[in-house]
Amino acid sequence: MRYESNYAGIVVKDIEKACLLYRGLGYVQVDSIIEDNVQHNRLLFLKNGELLVELIEPINSSSPVYNPRNLGYHHICCEVEDLDKAIFSFEDAGLGKIFTDKITAPAFNGRKAVFAILKNGTIIELLAGDVDVRS
Repeated sequence: MRYESNYAGIVVKDIEKACLLYRGLGYVQVDSIIEDNVQHNRLLFLKNGELLVELIEPINSSSPVYNPRNLGYHHICCEVEDLDKAIFSFEDAGLGKIFTDKITAPAFNGRKAVFAILKNGTIIELLAGDVDVRS
């Protein structure tokens, strides 16, 4: 199974203020802010060269990343060609555990995704599809 890393997700308190900080580091905004009413987040993608980051601002306490004291790095996204096969392979290979059901990812045209945790505690998003993420 091939897992292609595409971006790192970073939880922020204020997406507009965080965007200004990342712009100061040379990042450019890829598109406009996305309202994700499935996960209750606001999302913004920024790019610096080949490095892509997703800023994630929880809209309310229904967001799975809502925790005012736990801001910063959240997850690495790995795009996979076959999500069902990747889910099976991930656990079968003993890499860690899938901890969500399949969800719809509004930021990626409704493609399906799951979240998993590696044995070392790193959170991974497995995203269905084989097209470039926010290129």
